[in-house]
Amino acid sequence: VEDAKAFLLERHAMRLLPHIGAFQAELDRRQGRLAEAVAWARHVEPVPLTWALSCVEPRVAQVRALLADEAASAWDQAALLLAELREFCARMPNRRLSLEVEVLTALLDDRRGERDAALSALLHAVQAAEPDGWLRLFVDQGDAMEHLLQQLGAKGTAPLAVKRILATFP
Repeated sequence: VEDAKAFLLERHAMRLLPHIGAFQAELDRRQGRLAEAVAWARHVEPVPLTWALSCVEPRVAQVRALLADEAASAWDQAALLLAELREFCARMPNRRLSLEVEVLTALLDDRRGERDAALSALLHAVQAAEPDGWLRLFVDQGDAMEHLLQQLGAKGTAPLAVKRILATFP
């Protein structure tokens, strides 16, 4: 990450630097360094949303980190970011990003105790992702997503798609 940051600074590619910060935060989150990821998410200055082929969209990484926080204020911030991302996807269609927003919305609803809304958003994402066989979109969200998928599967909704996704979790 530091090498990538130095490379971008050397080439004055400042508009790509937020992606490096997002990548570091995502790495921190996945490796259990939640405090670092949350600290980044709470203080990062958002850059304008643009259509990009980035592996880590900074606002998505920010939402993921904020969902790991226990504070309701973090979830409120995540909700605002998701609304912004949803609006962006309406203007600038991006199927992967739209599905990711739906998945993160399900996780946010679940964190807030809004189970029916969470399962509804997740069902929509599962059904939309199924034709293309997208699995990583769900697996990358970790244990909370696995638990939510198990709840959806228990309802008997989209059983084959849910079963296929759950089979990919470690």
